[in-house]
Order: sequence, then structure tokens, then C-alpha cells
Amino acid sequence: MKSCIFTSQAIGQKLGIGVDSPYMAPAVRDFALSLAYEDLVGDYQGQKFGKKILREAFSPLLPEQIAWRLKTPIEYGSGSTALKHLAEECVTDSEFEREREKAATHDSVKLRDQEQCFYYRIFRQQLPPPIERARAVKACPECAGPVARADMTYCRICGAYPI
Repeated sequence: MKSCIFTSQAIGQKLGIGVDSPYMAPAVRDFALSLAYEDLVGDYQGQKFGKKILREAFSPLLPEQIAWRLKTPIEYGSGSTALKHLAEECVTDSEFEREREKAATHDSVKLRDQEQCFYYRIFRQQLPPPIERARAVKACPECAGPVARADMTYCRICGAYPI
């Protein structure tokens, strides 16, 4: 079974905050993995929903609009779309073109957009280019950074998907 990586534990540790991940507890994981498709996906008022067992379990406790809300991308629920706009405003078109060329030439990194350029600036202020990190099973085609397992399809350094 593939292991899951959640940053909440590492972030909590750095901040001195305890983080409880009840859905990652071995008994809960084993139970979840034993469930059939019908336990996980079902119809509600003519619409297909995932997480059926959780929705049904919490329906008596939560308003319907919460228990049966439509899934939205995490960036909308978390408010991180504002960060994307801020990052894009901080990198001009000419800066992006200049830094994209520099990153490709010197660091073997392919910057996709102004937002990634913004974050890569911060990354490089603190760390060497990904290509200088210890080698792993494979390298990301976008940033040349190490990818821990051959079956991974997402780069944890630059966010490239699929790799």
C-alpha cells in the first residue's frame, strides 16, 4: 500500500502544535479500506456523491447544506486563490520571462507560470536548486528534483503532475 504524505504533521511540529489525524489512525484506515464501492459512493437527491458513509453518519448532526455540499477544489474552500492572484501580481511578464530562462539554464527547472516563479524565488532564497538534492528512484522532468518512488506521479518539490 502507498503511504500518504500530509504536511499538517510537519507544519504542526515546526509550530509546536499537536496535530491529530483521526482518519489516518490504523483502525480507521483498515475499516475504510474494507468498505465496498457502494459504501463510499451513492446518490442523494438525484446527484452522485462520494464519502457517502461519512455524509450519512453526520447527516443527523449537520445541516443538509453542509453534510451534502458539493465538492469544490481545496483552493476555493481554503481561500488560497487569493495567494495565486497575489503571486501573479508580484511577478511582471518581463520578470517571468527572464527568470524562466535563468531557472531553465542554471537550475534545470521549467517554470510554468508567474505563480510558480514567485514561489521558486522564495525556494531559491532558502535552498539549492532541486537538481542538487540527493538522487532518488527517478527525477522530475520539470525541476530535475528527486522523486522518492517509481510509482509516484506527483512531484513534491515543484508540483508537476503527471510525472
